[in-house]
Amino acid sequence: MPWEYHAQLRSTWSVWLAAICLKVSHLFGLDGKGALFISRVLTSITGLIILFRFSKVLQRYTSTIAGKIAAKWLPVTFCILPFLLNRFSAEVLSMYLLLGVLLFVFSIKKSPSHRQLFILGAGMMLTFFVRHAIVLALIPFFIWFVMKYKPSLKGIAFVLLGSMAMAAVSVALDSLYYGQFALTPYNYFTANFVENRAANFGVYPWHFYFSGMITRLGWTALVILIICALGTLIKGKSTPFFWMILCSVVGFSLIGHKELRFLFSLIPFVIAGLIWLIDKIVPKALGKGIALTVITINLLLGFTVALTPADDGLSNVNSFISKEKLEGPIFIQAIDIHPFSPHGLVSRAYSNPRLKCCFLENEDDIFQLETGSTLICHEIFLSKLNDEGIEFEILTVGYGDLFSALHSRDLGRRVNLIRIR
Repeated sequence: MPWEYHAQLRSTWSVWLAAICLKVSHLFGLDGKGALFISRVLTSITGLIILFRFSKVLQRYTSTIAGKIAAKWLPVTFCILPFLLNRFSAEVLSMYLLLGVLLFVFSIKKSPSHRQLFILGAGMMLTFFVRHAIVLALIPFFIWFVMKYKPSLKGIAFVLLGSMAMAAVSVALDSLYYGQFALTPYNYFTANFVENRAANFGVYPWHFYFSGMITRLGWTALVILIICALGTLIKGKSTPFFWMILCSVVGFSLIGHKELRFLFSLIPFVIAGLIWLIDKIVPKALGKGIALTVITINLLLGFTVALTPADDGLSNVNSFISKEKLEGPIFIQAIDIHPFSPHGLVSRAYSNPRLKCCFLENEDDIFQLETGSTLICHEIFLSKLNDEGIEFEILTVGYGDLFSALHSRDLGRRVNLIRIR
């Protein structure tokens, strides 16, 4: 969002990856939609590879036929994955990186070498820069690593060295993008915790993640998720999964602004808990049948998610612009949420590269738009236009997230493309 860009609080790894996809699509004569397709395909393939590797690790921690079947197939058939795997977002990329770091550690047979410790530090820091909030999972993970492998002070120094090297690369890329020195973790902390700017997007009670699950998915789903999370305790000190889940949920619950997407990175560990519960408590005589039943249910739910359109997603606004060949200028309510990045990367992925986008920083400027002007604005803002006696027509609507599109259609989550009459 524009305010995040001006505050320089987002690391730009995702932006650079998206830019590479855009350049590759242009090399093959494709437009921006090709870049989006490439990014989603690469994200999905990466996710499947990592989850298959993760399933092999989980199989090592099972002892029954039911547990091994579940460990082999559940990580790649979990019902929410069709929605999750194709999202080119910081939450999903950080989840992949976190799993990659875990897989790297689980591949260490004996005491880690200095080279492995350096790579570990670099991987953790890259994960942190892609999404700063994932530090809530990284801290308990690193404590577990130190307790399990007991690296020497020199070994920890190599971890710090790898972290510093990756931090230097990340800061350099961020500074290059923003055009000046940018320390995004510091800016992120200052904006969200010192200035409390995230509160402008809503403050929710500590129990939001539990009550939200009940509202969206029902009591049964919440109970199952909690039981699965507790299931990670079965392996005790062998894995850090339980403590990563606990610290993340508690940490996010203490922060005023909350969104369910913040918990995306914990999904693989909840799956691990379910697998270990099947391995531990399912009777051997029924084990194979129950494991296959669970997998089948997840496959059916997964197909339902995959085949259910998210109605009008944010990209619907961009697609309309491209389909109708709008020339612009298109005015964008930059003081609020919109589907365009500050540099127009996303907008130009769907529309004419020469399309002129004008960001309106001042709310009063919006009331001065001439008849026939095209504006992208938040749903909540439409009532203000009505109050000012400004007539408009809604050209198309984009919903902000999966749940808004499929269930609640919360007014506050819609983005509108309108034309002033």
